[in-house]
Amino acid sequence: MKVLLIDFNAKYINPTNQLAHRAFQLISTVIPYGPGFVSDNVLEAGIHKFIEVHGPFDFLVTTTRFAVFSDPLAAEKFYKDFSVCMWGQFPVSSYMNDIFSFITTSSLTKIVLALDLDPYALSDNFLCRLDAVADYIICPGPGFTLPLAQLSFLTRESNIMRKQTHTRLGLWHEYALKNSFKIINLGHFVDISEFNFSPLSNRPLDISVPGQLYYYRSKYLQQLRCYMSLSVGSTSYSLIFRFLSRLGISPYSQPIMHNIYRSLFQQLIINSRICMTDGGAYEFMIRKFFEIPASGSLLLARPCAGFADLGFVDGVSAIIIDEDKPVEQVLSLLEDPDRIQLIASCGQRLVWTRHSIQARASQLNSCLKSISLNQFRGSAWNNGEFILN
Repeated sequence: MKVLLIDFNAKYINPTNQLAHRAFQLISTVIPYGPGFVSDNVLEAGIHKFIEVHGPFDFLVTTTRFAVFSDPLAAEKFYKDFSVCMWGQFPVSSYMNDIFSFITTSSLTKIVLALDLDPYALSDNFLCRLDAVADYIICPGPGFTLPLAQLSFLTRESNIMRKQTHTRLGLWHEYALKNSFKIINLGHFVDISEFNFSPLSNRPLDISVPGQLYYYRSKYLQQLRCYMSLSVGSTSYSLIFRFLSRLGISPYSQPIMHNIYRSLFQQLIINSRICMTDGGAYEFMIRKFFEIPASGSLLLARPCAGFADLGFVDGVSAIIIDEDKPVEQVLSLLEDPDRIQLIASCGQRLVWTRHSIQARASQLNSCLKSISLNQFRGSAWNNGEFILN
């Protein structure tokens, strides 16, 4: 298989998109095109000339930024503020206009990466445009979204109501069900380099709550900090980076600071015996559900939608948090080091076999073969097994 990959060559705090590029490279011949992937001279010659030289291709893979066509100025600002850009001086607007014109008319089978979407803060117009371009979409689909009626604490998150003024919440859930036949139902995953095998007994921190402090994360963290006997990991680095960002310094786009942020995050979970996380107000499958077990830490979680279908079993490969007595639960777990080591190791094996880059590449390969044979009718998960419909 030969894949034309259209994107920007950039490094993000959340590395899923970069890893998705590598996952395709594990199963096919990938020819990338875009700023940072080719020279400015090649970009100036345009996508059609590039295909004349390097084609033909079996698949075109791109992101929603091109399939739906983001405003070039907004796209350029996003990359300069929140990613490490690795390209020259060719105008972003010229590149994006050329690509959007090509994508909307190309007869290539188009696969759109949508793993970085905010799944509920979408507009009808966005989804209509995505539907018109994408033949297939890589994203968490049926089984990993919930209707609004089941998101009981949605309005407790401070940023949710602001989104509701611009969008109608819940559209992605409806879209995923309606378009299940075109969804390659794959979520976040981790690279082999993110696995750590040091035993829990060697780790200095009892527990950490990594990432943005959503409602429940903040609530649990405050309770944990009240117990002086617990060593709780600090996430002050995240607050510092947000403060610098507000000052206009753009720390996430500077290579050294970008690497520092990623390193501090990884060290936090690697140094913790237990890490607590959740899927926020949407109860969505976020990357931390895989990063934490990969690091060798015990995953203590408010289950996301589809938690069991991902393969997680309470008391076997993860622990579901006791929402009434979270601190008492943590103290009890720490009193049984052999048990938590066994569960953490089981969770790590699950992520290695089902949610690592090699696993995703294999799952993706089965989908591409099915598409090539015109047999693909969607996909799903059941108890840790990826299934083609």
